[in-house]
Amino acid sequence: MSRSDIPESIKQAIKNIGKAHIAILILLVILVFCQSNILTSNNGTPQPVELYSLYNVLLLDGPFKHATDLNKASLLKYDPDRLLARFRIEADLEPKAEPYGRWGAESLAGHSLGHHLSACALMYQTTNDKRFRDRASYIVDELEEIQKANKDGYIGAFADGQKIFEEEIAPGNIKSQGFNLNGIWAPFYTHHKVMAGLREAYRLLGNEKALGLLIYSTSSFSQPSGVLDYIYSISGVKTIAGQHNKEPNAKPAMWTEYIKETTGKYPGLWSGDFLFQQVNIDNRWTMIHEAERQWKKGAIINLMWHGCPPDEGEPCGWDPGLLNAQLDDDQWEEITTDGTPLNQEWKRRMDDIAVYLQYLKEKEVEVLFRPFHEMNQGKFWWGGRPGPDGTAKLYRITHDYLTDEKGLNNLIWVWDMQDMSRDFEMYNPGDEYWDIFGFDVYDKGYDISWYNYILPIVGDKPMAIGECSKLPGPEMLNDQPRWVFFMPWAELVKKSNTPEEINQLYNDPRIITLDEMPGW
Repeated sequence: MSRSDIPESIKQAIKNIGKAHIAILILLVILVFCQSNILTSNNGTPQPVELYSLYNVLLLDGPFKHATDLNKASLLKYDPDRLLARFRIEADLEPKAEPYGRWGAESLAGHSLGHHLSACALMYQTTNDKRFRDRASYIVDELEEIQKANKDGYIGAFADGQKIFEEEIAPGNIKSQGFNLNGIWAPFYTHHKVMAGLREAYRLLGNEKALGLLIYSTSSFSQPSGVLDYIYSISGVKTIAGQHNKEPNAKPAMWTEYIKETTGKYPGLWSGDFLFQQVNIDNRWTMIHEAERQWKKGAIINLMWHGCPPDEGEPCGWDPGLLNAQLDDDQWEEITTDGTPLNQEWKRRMDDIAVYLQYLKEKEVEVLFRPFHEMNQGKFWWGGRPGPDGTAKLYRITHDYLTDEKGLNNLIWVWDMQDMSRDFEMYNPGDEYWDIFGFDVYDKGYDISWYNYILPIVGDKPMAIGECSKLPGPEMLNDQPRWVFFMPWAELVKKSNTPEEINQLYNDPRIITLDEMPGW
């Protein structure tokens, strides 16, 4: 809007008032013009209004500048450590200063920190005074330490807040009167202020850590409706420890128990396999009942299916069998063409597996299901066929049959690739066909270049280290925070990692073990 756009009546009114009010009036005029769509282009088309960033506004001497200077001085008088003191006390951490009194010491404790964090972010944008950016960064770093100490994402300053939320409010034992909720004065008001401060630290200062704390903190105020919701809630913030268990299916928790013996903790994810040898096929129900038991303990359930080639019977061998027994092109066309003999045989195999998955559905067990792992690995009979009519097509056929024909809506589908070729898009069955991306690391997959390659492919969906021999290190997971779980392959966890390395990873604050899982 130019000066010529302002009506004469308003120009005359401006001459008749004091200079101190001119800026306010101009702002009001702009708002009026925006509301009435007067801001237009040369051809008369209404244009969207774009707000200026505070970075682009320079305050000159006057009442606004004077008020800002007073605000700066006031904000800098507050001691961040005193604002953080109650948060540290509730996390069983030693406070670095005495907490403020009155509201800062009562059950409304914590809201002032949130206000202060928002104010620092806004003041930095307004003044470019680095003291406010540094102060906000310090507060976020402190809140990260507090969140890790609390576990489960909780950040709070009122007495026994975490216990009250988990043991009373979450189960539905609500005692409310006026502003009081189970003995806490306006707890959601207080938490909103803290979350708003974290949001402003991210939005206005670009503090990525603040966003991670904010997202993870939401999990402490709601029970996830399912496994996938929970995995989304920790993405970018935490990583679940997992462990695969394979031969023998007669001992379907053997390597999970090894982790417990080594670290004193159980993994948060248990994994089993339908397998392909006769002795393991005979013990599939043993494996499935272990999956049910692990679910009741609170673990995430991951199931793999090393299915025998459809042109061979079950059982079959490993090599040749699963490996080096590829279908020829005519057979591949047959298995992916509905109604053909090989296609019907594959459906019969799926019928067999569906019995076990249906049992888990009836027990309300959700399953991360990975029927074709390492789809770019050409040694497997199903793998190494890029393009829409290749491995991805058989994946889609399997997905649709188990989902639509068998009604198995308890499956969370995992699309899995190996660190051997950067042609993942050629194996993508379609975003609507998978929920989690699994990445098997047996070569140089921990290199940051792989992480950066995968990010734009998966977008906002969760991504996991689907298999590995060597465990990722804490530093690597800190640099690559989007991995939602890692899962070493059965006996390889012992062969490729020392007990000291396993313990170092399991004791890292980022890692979620079974005792920290939310339960289902």
